Amino acid sequence: MRSEYGKIFQNIQTREIECFSYDPQQNYYDIVQDAVNRGYQQSIFTSSVMISLIEYFLLKHNALVTDIEFLVEDTALDHEINLLLEKMKGNGAYWEILKEKLFFLSQYDSIDIKKVKITGRDGMGFLLSLQVNGIFIVSENAYEAVSDEIGKIVRRVIA
Repeated sequence: MRSEYGKIFQNIQTREIECFSYDPQQNYYDIVQDAVNRGYQQSIFTSSVMISLIEYFLLKHNALVTDIEFLVEDTALDHEINLLLEKMKGNGAYWEILKEKLFFLSQYDSIDIKKVKITGRDGMGFLLSLQVNGIFIVSENAYEAVSDEIGKIVRRVIA
């Protein structure tokens, strides 16, 4: 399954969020510089945005969260989160416990989410990876729909 890369930007004048497709073989700095020259600024996926995106894809696409990485290395934390992810496979209600933990970590411990991997299980299915720097990687067959959904969720969270 081929993947397509995207990056979120915000229009400086209109404040609208847009997802730009790009080739990862290109120089990342050049992509950002081109967007800046066209009146955009980079956006990132804060932990609150990541949590909103996870929840959206869980509910809308019957998705499965397969991995969550943090900006800090903490083996005990990784183990705890992986146990919750495993439990979520059999019982989606564990999302509420995981969501509470993620909010707590970002608000009180300043531990932010670095990367999330999601598998969409409806329709043709898709793989999605969200990175803190606002880059997302999604299966080519779902790029248009998923990038549109990402833009709408980010817009709603940061508004």
